[in-house]
Amino acid sequence: FTEHERGPALIFDHPASAERLDFFLERRGESLDLDRRLALLRQVAETLKYAHSRRLFHQALTPQSILVTEPDAAAPEMPGIRIFNWQAGRREVTTSTDTRLTVEDIVRVGLAGEKQGAVYLAPELFSVGTLDAAKLDVFSLGTIAYHLLSGRHPAATVEERNEKLTRGGGLRLSEVLDGANENLEALIQMATVPEVGDRPEVADFVSLLDEVVAELAAPEPGAWVHPIDAGAGDELEGGFRVHKRLGKGGTAVALLAERDGREGVLKVALEPRLNERLRQEAEVLRRVRHQNVVQLFGEVELSGHAALFMATAGTENRAGTYTLAQRLREEGRLSLDLLQRFGDELLSALDWLEQHGISHRDIKPDNIGIGQTKHRKLTLLLFDFSLSGTPAENIRAGTPPYLDPFLVHRKPPRWDLYAERFAAAVTLYEMATGTPPTWGDGRSDPALLDAEATLEVEKLDAAVREALTRFFQKALARDYRRRFDNAEEMRRAWSRIFEQIDQPTTLTDPGEVDLEAALAAAGEETPVAALGLTPRVLNALERMGVHTLRELRDLPRIRLYRNKGIGQKTVREIRELAERVAEHFASPGAKPARAPDAGVAEEDPRVDPGLWSVDLIVRRLVPTPAVRDDAAVLRALLGLEETGPEESGPETQWPAQQEVAEAVGIPRAGVLEIVERARERWERQPWITALRADLARLLEKHGGVMTRAEVVQAVLTARGSAAPEAERERHAAAAAYAAIETESAREGARYVLHRGRDHLFLVATASLGEHFAAPPGARAAYAESLGARANELAQADPLLTPERAAEELAALPAPEGDRPLPPERILRLAVSASRGAALSSRMEIYPRAMAAARALKLGAGSLLGPRALTPEQIQQRIASRYPDAEPLPPPPRLDALLEEAGVHLRWDPARGSYTAPQPRPGYLDTSTTSSRQTTGSQGGQQTPETEEAWAVERRLLAAAAGRRFLALTVAPRHLLRAEAEILRRFPVERVNLESLLLREMRSVAEGLGARWEVVLRADAAGRESRDWRNLQRVVEKAIPALERALLARETPALLLYPGLLARYGQLALFETLRQACERGTAPGYLLLIPADGLSAMPVIDRVPLPVVHASEWARLPEAWVNNRHRAA
Repeated sequence: FTEHERGPALIFDHPASAERLDFFLERRGESLDLDRRLALLRQVAETLKYAHSRRLFHQALTPQSILVTEPDAAAPEMPGIRIFNWQAGRREVTTSTDTRLTVEDIVRVGLAGEKQGAVYLAPELFSVGTLDAAKLDVFSLGTIAYHLLSGRHPAATVEERNEKLTRGGGLRLSEVLDGANENLEALIQMATVPEVGDRPEVADFVSLLDEVVAELAAPEPGAWVHPIDAGAGDELEGGFRVHKRLGKGGTAVALLAERDGREGVLKVALEPRLNERLRQEAEVLRRVRHQNVVQLFGEVELSGHAALFMATAGTENRAGTYTLAQRLREEGRLSLDLLQRFGDELLSALDWLEQHGISHRDIKPDNIGIGQTKHRKLTLLLFDFSLSGTPAENIRAGTPPYLDPFLVHRKPPRWDLYAERFAAAVTLYEMATGTPPTWGDGRSDPALLDAEATLEVEKLDAAVREALTRFFQKALARDYRRRFDNAEEMRRAWSRIFEQIDQPTTLTDPGEVDLEAALAAAGEETPVAALGLTPRVLNALERMGVHTLRELRDLPRIRLYRNKGIGQKTVREIRELAERVAEHFASPGAKPARAPDAGVAEEDPRVDPGLWSVDLIVRRLVPTPAVRDDAAVLRALLGLEETGPEESGPETQWPAQQEVAEAVGIPRAGVLEIVERARERWERQPWITALRADLARLLEKHGGVMTRAEVVQAVLTARGSAAPEAERERHAAAAAYAAIETESAREGARYVLHRGRDHLFLVATASLGEHFAAPPGARAAYAESLGARANELAQADPLLTPERAAEELAALPAPEGDRPLPPERILRLAVSASRGAALSSRMEIYPRAMAAARALKLGAGSLLGPRALTPEQIQQRIASRYPDAEPLPPPPRLDALLEEAGVHLRWDPARGSYTAPQPRPGYLDTSTTSSRQTTGSQGGQQTPETEEAWAVERRLLAAAAGRRFLALTVAPRHLLRAEAEILRRFPVERVNLESLLLREMRSVAEGLGARWEVVLRADAAGRESRDWRNLQRVVEKAIPALERALLARETPALLLYPGLLARYGQLALFETLRQACERGTAPGYLLLIPADGLSAMPVIDRVPLPVVHASEWARLPEAWVNNRHRAA
């Protein structure tokens, strides 16, 4: 602290190299793998956990309040973090309503940094009611986790975030991130759930995060026999131990084996006569030094059979060793993220081989494994070079359809490098579409047809459809002279395709994503593509079945990490976006159930009129009591009648005054007088003034023109409604009309209502801003021309990409003097102003009532990933992608459509769902591998009971190693066996709490001069007696000594028999021990409690353990006690 010329000042240590978390992520985000991001998140969470243990709460935590420092010597790869900007911090858990902060307050004093930081703050911070400071921090921690792991802000605006929260029950990471871990998604969703009481404590967050990290960690593996006959557990000469038999091909058998601590694939020739073939392959592999080609460890001979010991060519996990072919069969085409990466890796390997004069001769998905880098990124590994030495004259060596069918037309017919690149191109096409290309009818020999490849362009991702089409037309050309001349050229062309996919689809200024504006105008059914997301993220969301903000909000976060093949950067972006959407929907203005008048008097001065729900506004629009004609006219104009003009469609619910006069039966002049009186009354109300200002801001963000439907949805999203579903839009429309009517009558009105041929438009005037110089009528006419053009574009086949459609629409002359609209806004306005066009969740313009078969084929990508989908889930996913298309039929008609669309899902009557094909064993000549056992020593099949036991085992190991507090309940009949098992297998010492407490009580009694026999008799006295009260005094004096004895221990303790502590009401001791473990000042404790399993939480002699978090206790199942998991 010091005195400065401008006043008192606090001086903080600020390392010169430190930078804010948001800047750090912008600069280094792409280089951070998931492990580093999780480690950074854990540092933030643990810092908050420590602060909370000191009863200190930040209340305004955002990425702008977190500094990232240089790594230290102990962890040179991991930067550190510091939390600052504690100006809003408090030492009490709750904050009263008279200290409410607004977004402007937070930003003005620098509590959240830039205004973008407001989306990280809990929605209740800006609403009426008592705050829970701890849960404010938990919410911010969840949003920061979203940002860290997805690379994206939770939302562009508070309104968008609240919409996400409302729709998703918290931020949903899977809405912006494919392949997210289910538990991690659930963790973030729980942390950002709108209901404050449902959020976990920070300590729970940390513990659950540990479990997620453990789940994401790479799994560990579990007289001589002849190698051809070897199986799991067998030993071979040369020191090899077999873990699993992978499969057998035409020339060799493959074994997963280990020697000298190194695990790999042992490829053994089936017969000695095939030894030379393996030796030739070994010679090729010895020459190869590329990260995407399988590594040769060595060449050996086993029982007279040549054998190659190689690195595994696929990821080792519960699903076994994976090849690209297996991946494509199980999950269909790759995500855009994986398509780019795998394609680049394949072409990189091909380029290296080509430059070093090495050919593969059999490139195909079956010969490409999916492995992992040291940073746990999926990567390709090319293997099986057994055909490498095949003579060029042999043009039949290889595998159709990857084998170039046009080699017969070469002069002379010889295999060449064009054929090698052809095989790579077919593989790339299969990665992009899920199936190989065809020629002609798909059954005839392509060499005999005068035709080019038939490309299913609608299966290509819309973001790269045109570029990929051009690439494959060149790479698969019938005439090899029209193909790429070398692999380097082919790789450069592939890279160019993806150069723009990380550019957002919504731009204001060059490079600036206008996510805030998109969210401000968004509703639950707004397509996620309208948020300015990158094509990579949109592709990932499609695979998650997420097309609208509501689906983004509702998607369980857990699923993000269960979608294999979504890059970590993309996962982080999606998780952050999901959090932002959930925040948007949970904000005071967006949360439908949040009505300021709920439980608060309408005249309560604490209720900001700018936060009034549309329900409250509507009740003030028509005065009560009122002149009969006044009420009837106003309700008709506002569209509040149950029947009437609204029956003719949503765009005519604001009837003209003449229509109202005729409907009510009074002269138009009478209607005008009533409207003028209402305007005068409305204009004096602060709630209508605030709504008029809201509409001005919305119109500004939407480029100066909005259709009525857009206005109504934006108002409903901004203000919310607790009315029944059928009334919400009517209320929002009435509130909006009153604001528009009031504004338009003012001198210098900022906007006016324009009635077009098919739509009503809210149009800005020059008073709203100098960039709206064109006449309002010109702006409305422009919107109508966009709508007419959208009707035409919707008929394109195949559908135009969003970029192409935006280009077509942008070619229409815009009003002179107006600022050009961004491409995304042009698309949305055009469709909203059309009669027959609709907008998909990927921002494609398509015809309304599009055929179900076409919708399914176009949206097939959204069905990839899950192992099983019910008919309803399939229908919902396609409807989310193309909401205005013809609905999908139920089974069995749905089966035929799936088959036609090339979706590999089959009806399973037993499960009542469509399931993906199951993997089959194999490694060499088959496309899949059998599942590998990841736990236990024998590699046996796991049951649910043993899997549960292993889960408890991992938690025990983590608690013992991390010196944590963990309460364990066990059936009373297994208590002694559980005690013995824990003491035998874990580094803990036995502590009898009952004996220790009695010892300390006896010491206290002796100090007081009390006879021990008297103390013991007091235990049997009534709770209201003097003897019992005296006994309690002895206990209370003994507890500090007991606490010191436990905290002074050097080694972890197994705490037994806590019954007396429960009897004497001293279970708070365990909270002290738990907090000491959190601070790292205790050795760690396992508390063993006999329990019948009927309680949802640990109970000691019917007294609940008060301070144990859900993540800090576990039940010991019988399978664990009897050690069945380790014997499995």
